[in-house]
Amino acid sequence: MSEKKHRDKPSEQTKEASEDFWDLGDNDLELSEPLERSANSQTEAKETDQSPPSGETPKSKPTDKSEDQPRDKAEDQPEELDQDHSSDHANSEPTKSEIKKDKKEADEPSSLKESIPTSPVEKISLSILIITLIAALIWGLSTFLSEAPQGKVITFIEDYPAKGEHATISSVKTWWKKPIRSGENADTGIVLEAALVPCAEITLSESSSTTLRITFRNGAKELIGDTINLDTQNGKFTRNDSQTITVYATSGFYSSSNINSYANGDIDPWSLIITEGLTGNEDNPLVRARISAHSSPQ
Repeated sequence: MSEKKHRDKPSEQTKEASEDFWDLGDNDLELSEPLERSANSQTEAKETDQSPPSGETPKSKPTDKSEDQPRDKAEDQPEELDQDHSSDHANSEPTKSEIKKDKKEADEPSSLKESIPTSPVEKISLSILIITLIAALIWGLSTFLSEAPQGKVITFIEDYPAKGEHATISSVKTWWKKPIRSGENADTGIVLEAALVPCAEITLSESSSTTLRITFRNGAKELIGDTINLDTQNGKFTRNDSQTITVYATSGFYSSSNINSYANGDIDPWSLIITEGLTGNEDNPLVRARISAHSSPQ
């Protein structure tokens, strides 16, 4: 029994050891780690002391001279080869000018690189073609200049009184009006398409027996409507036995809006021409009056 009790009871030393183990704090555990690290660092320092310094090759164990010499040559050869290779690579690098030249040559078509010589027949054919083109251009310009319409400024003769051989005109007034199509005072002889027609009031100061020829012309000197013949006698018009008479063209503007363009100068001015005789000379008329853009006598 005594032995059994002795076995069951733990010894005092084991109790103290276990109590000491559990009494270890965090500080005791932390101190153990630096100690281990310091031990490792010391071992590493020893190893580094034993290793050769940087830039030096480790010394091998002494061997025979015959073995060392080939090794040194073998070790030196790669460095020399590297230097030669680097110098060859530097020399082989193309410059910018060479690169541009190669690129330009690559871009140029093969037809430009290799110029094909022209034969005498081809040269003659090209020269004939060029001469033909130049001759055609000169002919076209000369034809255009000769046949193109040459615009001439109309010179108006409105110096009153305008005295001729047998009649003297003291004044002329012009304007535009809408044709009167019905009623007692309906206008006769005006074309149906006309929306506005030019009119004129002519006054005589003196006259003998003669005939005045009256025409209306557009900006291109083209005859508008019919020619009007007025006989005069003793300073009066025989048609109405008066010194003053009103006449109008039998044609005119086909659109009433044209009068706006006429007033703005977009349409060349129209004219009233008065000559003496049945076949008067319109190149040298008695009167060439400008048709005004107004709608009443001006």
